[in-house]
Amino acid sequence: MLIIALVCLILNSCSHDTKPIVKLIDVAYHYTGSSSEKALPNMSFLSDSINNQITLNCINGANFKQLSKAVPHDLVKRLDVLVSNHILKYENELYNVAFPVFIGKKRDRLNIIVAEKSKQLLPIVEILLTELKESIKPAHSEKLFHLLWSRILDEAWETIWESEFSKKLAPSTVWCIWPHHDYAVGTNYNSILGDGNIAMTWSDNFQDHIEVINDYLFELNRIAWEEKIDDLERIDRLVELGLLDAEKRLLIFKYNYNDEYYKLFWELIKKYSASISKHVDLESLAVEFDLDAEQFAVIFLYELAYEIFKELDRNANFEMPNMRMNNMTQADTKNFVSLMLNEKPKIEDVAMDLFMENDWKGNEEIILEFEKVLKYEPSNYKIMYYLGFSLFEVGRHEDSIKRLTILHEKTKLKKKVDYRRAWSLIWIGHNYDLMGKREEAIKNYRRVFEFNDDGILCQMPQYNINRVTAWEWAKRRIAEPFTK
Repeated sequence: MLIIALVCLILNSCSHDTKPIVKLIDVAYHYTGSSSEKALPNMSFLSDSINNQITLNCINGANFKQLSKAVPHDLVKRLDVLVSNHILKYENELYNVAFPVFIGKKRDRLNIIVAEKSKQLLPIVEILLTELKESIKPAHSEKLFHLLWSRILDEAWETIWESEFSKKLAPSTVWCIWPHHDYAVGTNYNSILGDGNIAMTWSDNFQDHIEVINDYLFELNRIAWEEKIDDLERIDRLVELGLLDAEKRLLIFKYNYNDEYYKLFWELIKKYSASISKHVDLESLAVEFDLDAEQFAVIFLYELAYEIFKELDRNANFEMPNMRMNNMTQADTKNFVSLMLNEKPKIEDVAMDLFMENDWKGNEEIILEFEKVLKYEPSNYKIMYYLGFSLFEVGRHEDSIKRLTILHEKTKLKKKVDYRRAWSLIWIGHNYDLMGKREEAIKNYRRVFEFNDDGILCQMPQYNINRVTAWEWAKRRIAEPFTK
């Protein structure tokens, strides 16, 4: 399975202490999904206390005269900055917040609806848990919770969106909500070599394990495939972290693409998605909160899951992990992580490991490693594609164009649709845009429409490209040049 995107929920930071004035940047959530035509707010401007206060004053709408009472100096400049960065919007002589904010009565109303719907969804989630318990042995409660959340509920976006909105995935969304739900959790997903992925469950008070595990993805992946690791110090460190036992065996739950666990998880995802469609009218609820339906759905479905966890915690048949408290230890980490394996590590591993560690951006060392791989595997289209990226990254635009042109010529001959066929043309266009050759760039963007992109969504967050089809991205780049 080709992993071309990461979908994760990022919690900036949070304090559960009651504050007279909410610092919005500290209570913001960011869901990374498909590319949205709506620009997302640049929340960094809300680290300024005056900008934060202005934004709070605009939650229910405020005119310039009202705002000037609180901010007599440089208000015009600040409002311009907040509007241009999509934090505020100006309509009918009123400034309003340009992204969803749930505070006070609005938060209370959301709580009421979520509580009602969670009771309707609870029976199906209990069924999901029962099926997990019957299949996962030993059925450790923390491991079951991780799989329920990170491999089922937090993986259900695609099926829900196809059912409710006839789309592939939810749009990227930023929102603020206060207070945060006591059972709020998230998942960080990362690609691993061999087109698999790793899922790491976290909560407000349990996040340190993410950075540590990300440093050992290469080793964990190879150990999962029972491959030898030469660096004994790193192996010993994994034992210390509780991810390997004393015999150097993996303690993290692992499964393979298309095996019995993979199929089970997808069956449970479909059951949960069907129950959402049956019990929740997302479009009608969005109207009540005066929000775009898809944007509201992202927010609501997270809050709904958290409330379901709250209900499960009252259920004597399931012991919820107490992740919201500061009592998680290093030894607990293994139960909140899982690996989905796909292909056994290959000759390209060293190059790909360097590339991934460099945030999926190339440098001269990575370019040399990619070229070594292509000497042995000249038809490795993935490495050819990433080599084109890497040459682009270091400013070797002519070399990048040559490599991407070869890739395009090879992939367009394939009978099966290959997303790189269209995206190689897009990256040729990106190169020309940065070279100042706008006409050549547009020419290549237009060539994209000669090929059916089959609705495949690609994501390259290192270049601010969220999940989007080749056709849609080409349209945007024809309208506006690519900038780095």
